[in-house]
Amino acid sequence: MWQLAGQSVLMRIAAALIAINVLISGVAETFLPMRLGQAPGTLHGALMATAMLAFVGAIALGGAGSSGWLRYLSYVIILAFIILTAVGLIFPARNADGRPVATIGVQERTMVLAYLLWVIALAVQRLTAR
Repeated sequence: MWQLAGQSVLMRIAAALIAINVLISGVAETFLPMRLGQAPGTLHGALMATAMLAFVGAIALGGAGSSGWLRYLSYVIILAFIILTAVGLIFPARNADGRPVATIGVQERTMVLAYLLWVIALAVQRLTAR
């Protein structure tokens, strides 16, 4: 990705953020895996939050450094992240008893899949631009 970025500073920063995301999430998942019932305020949670900020930053800067369809896709993904987070906070899911149910897993998986699709789209766009 670094080589495909060319002279674009925004694309090089996006490439660095992708690498940071891979490094931090790899360390967190390998050496500090989350356990069922574990409190969210752990080192794992802090590392994964940092990794998430890195990939959102990569999408934002990668979109700003791109043109055409990838720019629009990047902004749509970030807007979807914001909307889904707001909806999840405003309207929390409830079980049959009316108690709130944690839906963070669904949001987490949605964000990760959208990020991976964005990385594929970025690779396709950069490879076809050459």
